[in-house]
Amino acid sequence: MRAVTEVRAAPHPAGGRIDLRWRNPPAREFATGRPFAGITVVRRERTFPLAPEDGDQVYLGPVVSAVSDTGARPLTTHYYTVFTLTSDDPPEATADEGSRAAAFATAAYGLGDALYRMLPAVHRRFDLPLTAADVAHAPAIAAALKQLPTGLRDRGQLYRFLSVAGSALDLVRSLAEGLADLHDPDRARPEFLAPLAQMIGWELDRTAPVSVRRSEITAAPYLYRGVGTVPNLRAIVNRYTRWYVQVAEMAQSIARSNTPPHFPVFAVAAGAQGWRGADDAGPVLGFGEQAIATGRRDGPAVLIGDRCGPFALRPGMRITVTADDRTPTTVVFAAADFRDIARATAEEVADVLDRNLSETTVSSDSSGKLVITSNTAGAGSAVRVESSLADLVTLEGAPGGRLSVFGSQRPRLCYETTEVPGGPGTIRMKTYRKGCWGEAGDVPTGSTAAGGPSGVELPGTEQRLFLVWVDQPGTKHSRLRYVQGTAQDPEAASLRTGHAEPFALTPGSRLVVRIGRCRAGVRFTRLDLTDPENVSAAELAEVLSHRLPGVEVTVLPDRTVRLATPETGGDQRLEIELDSSDAAAALGFGAGNAVATGTWGDGARWSAPRDVPVAALGRVAEPFAVVEDLHRVRLFWSAHDGTRWTIRTVRWEDGTWAGHEVVAEGGGGNREPAAVTVSGAGGDTLWVFWSKRQGTGTEDDVWTLMSRPLDLASGTWGPERPLTAPRPGPGRSADREPAPVRSSDGGLRVYFSSDRSGESGVWSLDMAPDGSVPAPPTPVLTGPPEDRWPVPVSVPGVGTDWLLFRSDRGVALSGLASRTLPPAEDRSAVPATAVASPPEAVAGARVLDTGTLRRYAGSTTVTLAAVNRNKRRRQWDDLLSYTPCKPRGAAFGEQLEDGDLYTRGTIALFISPLVPDAPLSAGLEEQLRPLLQRFLPIGTRAVLVFAPRTTTEYLYSPGHDIAESYADDYPYLEFFSDPGETVQAALPEWVTLLATTAGHVSADPHDLTTFRRRAWFPPPA
Repeated sequence: MRAVTEVRAAPHPAGGRIDLRWRNPPAREFATGRPFAGITVVRRERTFPLAPEDGDQVYLGPVVSAVSDTGARPLTTHYYTVFTLTSDDPPEATADEGSRAAAFATAAYGLGDALYRMLPAVHRRFDLPLTAADVAHAPAIAAALKQLPTGLRDRGQLYRFLSVAGSALDLVRSLAEGLADLHDPDRARPEFLAPLAQMIGWELDRTAPVSVRRSEITAAPYLYRGVGTVPNLRAIVNRYTRWYVQVAEMAQSIARSNTPPHFPVFAVAAGAQGWRGADDAGPVLGFGEQAIATGRRDGPAVLIGDRCGPFALRPGMRITVTADDRTPTTVVFAAADFRDIARATAEEVADVLDRNLSETTVSSDSSGKLVITSNTAGAGSAVRVESSLADLVTLEGAPGGRLSVFGSQRPRLCYETTEVPGGPGTIRMKTYRKGCWGEAGDVPTGSTAAGGPSGVELPGTEQRLFLVWVDQPGTKHSRLRYVQGTAQDPEAASLRTGHAEPFALTPGSRLVVRIGRCRAGVRFTRLDLTDPENVSAAELAEVLSHRLPGVEVTVLPDRTVRLATPETGGDQRLEIELDSSDAAAALGFGAGNAVATGTWGDGARWSAPRDVPVAALGRVAEPFAVVEDLHRVRLFWSAHDGTRWTIRTVRWEDGTWAGHEVVAEGGGGNREPAAVTVSGAGGDTLWVFWSKRQGTGTEDDVWTLMSRPLDLASGTWGPERPLTAPRPGPGRSADREPAPVRSSDGGLRVYFSSDRSGESGVWSLDMAPDGSVPAPPTPVLTGPPEDRWPVPVSVPGVGTDWLLFRSDRGVALSGLASRTLPPAEDRSAVPATAVASPPEAVAGARVLDTGTLRRYAGSTTVTLAAVNRNKRRRQWDDLLSYTPCKPRGAAFGEQLEDGDLYTRGTIALFISPLVPDAPLSAGLEEQLRPLLQRFLPIGTRAVLVFAPRTTTEYLYSPGHDIAESYADDYPYLEFFSDPGETVQAALPEWVTLLATTAGHVSADPHDLTTFRRRAWFPPPA
C-alpha cells in the first residue's frame, strides 16, 4: 500500500489552526527507481480533495508525518487528503480512503483573559512572573517555560492557569457556535450526514463521495414532493445509476374498444435532401442530412456548416445537437435573440447556441459559417446535428377528416377535432403569421357535430372566406352546410386620451411611454404649448409625434389623440408609465386605459350557417371547394346513392347554386374528391382527383387514384383517367386522399396516402399538363407511424413548400409550452392577488427532455405488412396496442412478472447508458428496485427495461469513396431450389353457405340427412 494511513486531524487550542498526523507507508511498497520522495497535503471545504490540484495546498515537500495548517478558517470544517509523491517527473500522487481526515477549526475568543480580568485586582497585582534569579535556581522550571507559547512565558502563574482553562472554554464555545452547521447538509461534517438523512427518511449511499451525499440530502425534499411523477422517477434513476431514462406509461398501450387513433397535425418541409420537420433549423443553418464530425487522436470533433449567414430563421425553429454520442439536446430560437430573426447573423446564432449547449462550444468563422466544437478531445469525441422527421402543428386531432389550407399571404388551416375519442367533432381554424401558427379558434357551425371542412379565399382585397363542411357526419342525416366570412386584420396596440380637447398641461410635466422593451418620454415646456391651459388635440399630437420616436400619433374625429405602435400583431404592447408620468392624469390616462396590446387578427366575421340546397339529406362526406373565378366557387363531395359512393359537383356564384351533376359513379365506390385549376394557352382547366375502389364486394380493399378534367370555358368534362394502378404482384394496396398542387413546370403534383409499401404513409406523383403520368409514385413519408390526409402549403417568406398531414405518431411533451408559468404558491392558505406585469420577450432556450411520449395511436388491428411498425414492439415508442396482462390478479394465482408490461398500473423505465461506455449493471438494478417502491403511488409498479444504445463506428467519413472493390467469380455447377410444402385441412361434412348469393342453400329437401346439422357445427377434433 503506497498511501498514508491513520490520518488524524485535531483543532489547536489557540484557534485557527489544525494539526495533522499520519503514518507513512514503508519504502518497500514503492517500485525500484521510483522511491517515496515527498508528501503533499491538500485542503478543501464541504468534501475531500480527489487530486493534488483539487483544493488549497497546505504542504508540499519532503516526507514528514505531521503538518500544522495555520491558515484554517475558524468555525469551519476542513477536509484534508494526504498524498504520497514519487520521484517521477511529474510525480505520481497516491491516496485512498485512509488518507483523509476532517476537523473543525476553532476560534480564539479570549475567554481565559476574560476570566483573568474578572479576578479581584489584588490577585492580579500579586500574579507576577518568576524573576531571572528564580529561573536560574530551577532548571526544570526554565525548561518548562521554554515549551510555552511566547505570550505565556512572561506571565504569572495564575494567568497561565486560567489560560489553560480558557482554551478549553474557547473549544466549547467554538463547538457550540458550530452546532447550527449540524442541520445544514452543505456544512455538516461527514459523520453527521447519515443522521440528517434519517431525519427525513432518506437512505444514503455510504460509498458515494461526500459532495454527492450532501446533494442527495438537499434534493430529497423536492423528490418527496414529486412522488409518482415522471420527472421524479427519472431523477432518481439518473442520480443513482447515471443512466438515461425514458418512461412509458403502459396504460396508454392497453387496447380499448371504441378508441380510434387521434391524429394530430404535423408539418414537414421540402429540402435538397428530402423532407424534414418544418421547424428544423439544421438545413437553414447549413447542417444537412450528414451533419456529422468525429474527433481525432489529439483534437476535438469540429462540425462546420455549409451555409454563410445571414440565416432566415423563424420563431419556434429548433436545432438538436448530440455531442459525444450522448443524449440529444434541443435549442429553440426566439425573436428576442436577434435584431432581425429573418436575417439572423452567424454571430447571433452562435451566441444563442453557445449559451444553451453546455456540451459543445459554438462559434462562427470569418466567412459567416457556424462552427460546433465538442468539449472533449480524442477519437471518442463526436458532434452530430440530428434531423427532425416531422414537427407538430397542433395537438388537436380527430380519427380522420380532411385538412384544408387556403389563403396566400396569411394561410389559414381548418380541421376537424374531437374532445374525446369517438365523440362529436368541431371545426377549428388557425392562421399562420410572423413565422408561426397562431391560436386556434372555433368556427360557428350551429351544430353539435361537424367535420370534413374545406375552405377557400375568394380573390380580391376584402379577404372574403368561403367554408363548407359536413353536418352530423357519418350518419344518415348528414348534410352539407356553408358559411361566408371576412378575415380580420391584425391591429396595433393603441391608447387614446381619456377625453377630448382641450387639455390642461402643466409646463415641466412628463409623459413616459413603454413600447415593448423600449422607453420613450416627453417633457412639456412653455415653448411647446401656446396656451398650456387650453392645448388642442392637433397641438398635442404635433408635440408627441416629434418627442416620442416609435409611436404613431393621430387625431381622431372626436378630437381625442390616439397613440399606437408602428407595427401590428399580438406581440405589440404599449403602456403609459403612470408612476413616471405626472401629465398622464391631465390627458385622461389612468389605471383602466394605460396598457394596450395588439391583436393578430386570426379570427373572421362569419355569416349564419346555411344549407347547400342541392345536396340532399343523406350520406354525404368529404366536401372540397375550389375557386373558379372572382365570384364563383365549385364544390365537390362524396354522396352515397344507395349502392355505392359517387362524386358530385355543384357551382356557387354569389349565393346561387347551379349545375349539379355527377362526376364519377363507377367501380366499387368513389371517395375523397380534390380539385385544382390550371391555366393554359387554351384557357383554364379544372382537374378533379378522387380515389376509386376496384371491384364491387371483393375482399381485397384495393383503391386507385383517378382524375378528370373540366374545361371552364366550355363547361365540358373530359374522360376519366387513372393516375395509379394496383401494386403489382400479390397483396393489395390502397391509394387514398389525393391533394393536388400546381408545380413550376405547368403540371401538377399529387400527394396522397397509400399503403403500397406495407406501411401507411404519404406518396406523391407528378402529372404533366396533358394529364399523363411520366413516372411511378415516389414515397414522401414512410415509417412506423400512420400518416394520412396530406395537404401541400405554400408558406410566404419561407422559400420551401410545406406538407401538412395527420399522423398517429407519439408526441414528446417537452418543448410544447410557449411560455414559463409562474411558480405555484402551494404554501399559502389564501391565493395571492394576481399582479399584472409586462410580458418580457421570451429568449431562446434549451428544451428540457421529459423522456416520455403521449400516445395517440389508439387501439387498432395489427397489420402484418407494416414491418417497421411491428419492429417497434415492446419498445419505448411502440405504437401497437395490447390486451391486459393477467387481468384477474393474484386472487386467481396470476402474479405479475417483469415481462408483463401491459397493465394499467405499470410504468416501464427504458434505461440506457448516458455515456456509451457506461455498462448496464444488474447489481445497480437490484439496488434501484426497492428505492423506486418508495416513490411510487400505491397500486403502481415500475419495470426496468434495458435498452442498450446502438453504437455507430465510422470507418470512413460519410460520403467518402473508399476506392476499394472486390469481385469473386465462381462457376456454380448447380443451384438448390427452396423446398415446397402443400397443406390441406380436411373438414368432413362442412359446407359453405353464401348468404349474399341468391339460391345458394346448404340443405337438400330431398335428402333428409342434410338437415341433421343445419344450425350448428361442432369444431373438428
